[in-house]
Amino acid sequence: MKHLRRPPIRTSTALLATCSVLTLACAGALLCGEMARGAALAAPSPLVHVHAATARPRPMNGSGSEPAETVLYSFQAGGDAIEPFGNLIADATGALYGTSVEGGGGPCNTAVLGYDGCGAVFKLTPTASGYAESVIYPFQAGNDGDDPQSGLLADSSGALYGTTVQGGGSKCKRVHAVVGCGTVYKLTPTASGYTESVLYRFHGKSDGAAPLAALIAGAGGRLYGVTDEGGDTPCQDGCGTVFALTPSASGYTESILYRFAGGTDGSYPIGGLIAGSGGALYGTTGWGGSTSACPGSRDVHIEGCGVVFKLTPTGSGYTESILYRFQGGSDGNLPTASLIADASGALYGTTVGGGVSKCGDAYGCGTVFKLAPSGSSYLESILYRFRGDRRDGSDPSTSLTAGANGVLYGTTTFGGTSFSCPGAGKPRGCGTVFALTPSGSGYTESILHHFQGGDADGAHPYASVLLMNGNLFGTTYTGGTGPCGPGECGTVYELSP
Repeated sequence: MKHLRRPPIRTSTALLATCSVLTLACAGALLCGEMARGAALAAPSPLVHVHAATARPRPMNGSGSEPAETVLYSFQAGGDAIEPFGNLIADATGALYGTSVEGGGGPCNTAVLGYDGCGAVFKLTPTASGYAESVIYPFQAGNDGDDPQSGLLADSSGALYGTTVQGGGSKCKRVHAVVGCGTVYKLTPTASGYTESVLYRFHGKSDGAAPLAALIAGAGGRLYGVTDEGGDTPCQDGCGTVFALTPSASGYTESILYRFAGGTDGSYPIGGLIAGSGGALYGTTGWGGSTSACPGSRDVHIEGCGVVFKLTPTGSGYTESILYRFQGGSDGNLPTASLIADASGALYGTTVGGGVSKCGDAYGCGTVFKLAPSGSSYLESILYRFRGDRRDGSDPSTSLTAGANGVLYGTTTFGGTSFSCPGAGKPRGCGTVFALTPSGSGYTESILHHFQGGDADGAHPYASVLLMNGNLFGTTYTGGTGPCGPGECGTVYELSP
C-alpha cells in the first residue's frame, strides 16, 4: 500500500451564483463543489480489463433502521484498479467513473504483494444484472502519471481530466519509491476506448508539486487546481500553490496564481477549489494560520490549524485573503476537503480534527462548519462535532454533498459500529455515511450507514458521496472480496436514503 499524501488517517498528526466548470450539475439550494457531478458524458467503449459484478445488497445493521446499502463492485487486483480514493462522477446513462491510487497493472511495485500498479481510471457500466467494471486507463509512471488521488472532471465531449500526485519525470524530494512531481492528464474518448495525454508535468521548487485535488474549469477551457507542495516557500517542500492551465495552439501553458507562505498564511492545500462570482477562487489549506493550538504536526516550521482562503482576480493577477483561521480545540482543525456554497455565499466544509477530543489523541474527531458572509468578513459556526464512538463517525476528510431541503451528506473515514478496522495502530471503526438535516436553528445528524469491512462491505471511505436519482454513490478505500490481503481492495457502493 502506498503512503497516501492526503492525511485523513492521522499519519501526519459553490460554486456561488454561477457554476463555471465544464459540465457541472448543481443540486438543491446548495451548489456543487469539487468536481463535475452527474456530468453528461459520452459513453465510449471500455479499453481494457472488464469485470462483471452483480450488485448485492447487504443486510441492514442493528435495528434494521439503516437505509439499504448495496456493494456494486469489489475491486479484484490482478490488473484491476485497487484502493479507490477520489470522488465519483456519472454520465447520463448512470455509468460511474473514478480513480484508484494503485492497481491497473502498471510498472509500480511499492509493496510486497507484487501487484500494486501505478493507479488507474475505472468505469462501472450498468447492466441487466448489476455493473460491469473496466479499467479505461492504467498509469505507467516515469514520464506518465502515478498515484491519482483526485476525482475526475468531465467536458461535454466525454473527455476526462485529472491529476496524479507523482510521476511526470521531474525530480522531487520523495519518500516514495517512484519519483516525480505530479501531472495533469486528459483522457480523450476514441472508438476503441481512451487516449491519454499529459497536459502538464510539475517541476517542484518555484513551480508546484504533488497535486492532490480535482480540477475545476473556467471560460475558454482553462483549468484551475492546487498543489500540496512546491512554490519555493518556507515549508519543508514548499507550502503549495494555486495554478491555472490555459489552452494554446501548442498545448497548455501553466501559470502560478498564488504561492502559499505559511505563517499567518495557509500552507499545504489538499482540497480542491470552487469558483465564485467575478472569477474568485475559494479553497482550504490543511495547515497554516499560525495558531499555537496546532503545532507543526506535518512540518515543524509551520504551525496552524488550517485556513479558508479566497483569491480575487485583479488586473495583474490575484490577491489572496484569509476568510477564516481555524483554532483547534472545540473549533475545527485540519480542513482537507473542498468547500461547497449556497446562493447567499455561505461556505460549508469539514475538518478532520477539532471538535470533541475523544478520538484517542489531542486533535478531536472532526467537525462540519459554515462560514456565513457578514459585511466584509465571515462568521464561522460549527454545525456538528463528531463523537467518534460506536454510534458516530470520526475524521470527515472529504467535501459535503448538498441534497434537497438543505440536507448535507458526507462520509467519515473512521468511527461507526464496527471496530474491526484498524486505524492509527488501533481499532477505530470502518467509517460512516452521515446526513445533517436542518432542524430549527441548527442541524440534526443521522448515520445512514456504518461500514463493516471484510468481504461483505467496504471500509474507510476517503471520497464524498455522489447524489444521483435520489441515491448516494461512493467508494471505500478498503473492504470487499478482492484478494489484496488485510483490508482487501476497496469497493463501490450505493445507498438508498
